[in-house]
Amino acid sequence: MQKAIDVSKHQNTFTPAAAQAAGVSTVILRAACNSMKKHKKGSVIL
Repeated sequence: MQKAIDVSKHQNTFTPAAAQAAGVSTVILRAACNSMKKHKKGSVIL
């Protein structure tokens, strides 16, 4: 069975070498944040 971890900005630190040493083979992370930003006149930029 593979080990995976979910990494976010809420972790103080992330050390890939330590994760690999612990047997983690997959890392999940969010690549975007606040993608729904309001533009002038209330339109939404996607």
